[in-house]
Amino acid sequence: MGINWNKFSNWITSIWKKDQDPIPVNRIPKIIDIIIHGEENLVAGGDLNFEIITENSDKVASYSYKLNGMNIYEWSPSNKIKMTNILAGNRTLYVFPHRVPPIVKCSEYSKKFVVKSKVEKIPVIKDIIIHDEENLVAGGDLNFEIITENSDNVYLYGYKLNGMDKYKWSTSNKIKMTDILAGKRTLYVSAENNSEYSKKFVVKSKVEVIVPPIVVPPREGDKLADFRGKSSYIYYLNNVYLEENGINNTIKWLKEMNMQSVFLRIIGKNGWSATQSKQAAKDLVKYCNDEDIAVVPWGYLYQNWENPEQYGEYIIDYLGELGANTFIHNLEREWEDDPLTIEKEYAERYWKHIKKYLPNVCHGLSSFWKVDSHPLAWDIHAQNVDIILPQAYWYHKDSVETIQRAIEQNSIFNLPLNITIQNYWNEAGTVESEITKDFKQVCDRWNADLKDIVLKNKVIGIGQWHLGGKGASAFNEEMEEAWRKFNPILYKG
Repeated sequence: MGINWNKFSNWITSIWKKDQDPIPVNRIPKIIDIIIHGEENLVAGGDLNFEIITENSDKVASYSYKLNGMNIYEWSPSNKIKMTNILAGNRTLYVFPHRVPPIVKCSEYSKKFVVKSKVEKIPVIKDIIIHDEENLVAGGDLNFEIITENSDNVYLYGYKLNGMDKYKWSTSNKIKMTDILAGKRTLYVSAENNSEYSKKFVVKSKVEVIVPPIVVPPREGDKLADFRGKSSYIYYLNNVYLEENGINNTIKWLKEMNMQSVFLRIIGKNGWSATQSKQAAKDLVKYCNDEDIAVVPWGYLYQNWENPEQYGEYIIDYLGELGANTFIHNLEREWEDDPLTIEKEYAERYWKHIKKYLPNVCHGLSSFWKVDSHPLAWDIHAQNVDIILPQAYWYHKDSVETIQRAIEQNSIFNLPLNITIQNYWNEAGTVESEITKDFKQVCDRWNADLKDIVLKNKVIGIGQWHLGGKGASAFNEEMEEAWRKFNPILYKG
């Protein structure tokens, strides 16, 4: 059954309106002014010292700030902030406070000012010379030279490739970038923060033809079996594996918790996850299979791969090595960095490659539960997976209501669901006691309060993020006891 996207858009709008969190006026911190110290003496390359003045300052948790030209905000716990190595020109400083509790962005405030240049003549970029352009290969170096008029007067050069969030800076016009990615690239440069100049070029892939080393066989019987029941994500496998008898202890513990499966991270931003060894993963798969516990690999689906097929290659190789026929694609915020048209292009290329070489794999998509709040190519991803795993993290909201709304929003895809719940703290101002209480509430109220919506919307499993490990702020003994006794009602079809 296809998705009616007009109906979906109307439904999203109604959910968004219902979802607004009214904030008492007396709790909203309001910025009165930004005081820029030594404003008349600001010079390129120097420091910018400023102070944010607010009403209700006792309600402020932290501050965010950026200058025009910065694509992302910096963060500060103090209202007195220092920025170094500022650039010349007409600048605008944007700031906003976060209220407490919870930590929520309030209205933005801006102030304009001028930074004097160290040079007398304005530099103008004439060209970018890319050395050995015809031999650029993924993983290699990019050496280029910025050619300007008045080059003797240039103080600072900025440069970035498409996919980079913000500029890097150099005092030299001869620059080297390492470990470049394959695909059609655009290099952007500026001199003394003047008008931008760009040049397009192509980086060849090292891999012309990708052939998986092992063909993953199709699963016999119920293809969604590994996603049913109770499960837990593993992020720090080495913290488990490197302890004495760690794998055996982990499997014993999983059986005590009545876990049907574990979701094992195998891929980070740059290939195989740096927090574990391949041997550890293979051992976990072997010993879990012996005890009828499924292991489902997962990895980050990062948009900033200029060649999405390259990321697909990692999945193909590692699933072949593990002999796995399931995989969870974790779609994170990086996919929101570019316009939706570009993101859709990447998504289509990514899934075309994945489906070509992994036709027998059962694919899951793990991502934000608030579909309406994130401009992603949901339709393309949903058409290529077998199950959705929304991350129903509640932070300071009611845990049961959050799960209910996560099910409602993700039911639009008409796919089975496996709900990921929160067992971690020390993020977004959360504390252990708060998350423990909320987690236990889910275990206590699931069968009574969520039974109907679970069965109606084909919720076949519930997982928790995450299993923890040494030093991890997650899944304490109180949660373990509640989870051990938890026998959730789930859709069996």
